[in-house]
Amino acid sequence: MFKSNDAQAIRQAVVDGIGVGFLLQHEVADNSELVELFPPLAEWKVTHWLVTHGDLHRSAKVQAFLQAVRAKTKCE
Repeated sequence: MFKSNDAQAIRQAVVDGIGVGFLLQHEVADNSELVELFPPLAEWKVTHWLVTHGDLHRSAKVQAFLQAVRAKTKCE
């Protein structure tokens, strides 16, 4: 099994045929040897990211902020 947090290492492993993985479409557009297993799902599309430290993710402040963002984006 191959695991990495390095996107470049993951891309190279997939290109080298070590296994399957998630790659950006524009990164592999020039490689005709790669095969798309399934198209991106609509629910994978995100317009916002909230990055927090793991210890803070469930904090009241972060959760309140997420609630406010969710409420605002549902209205628009």
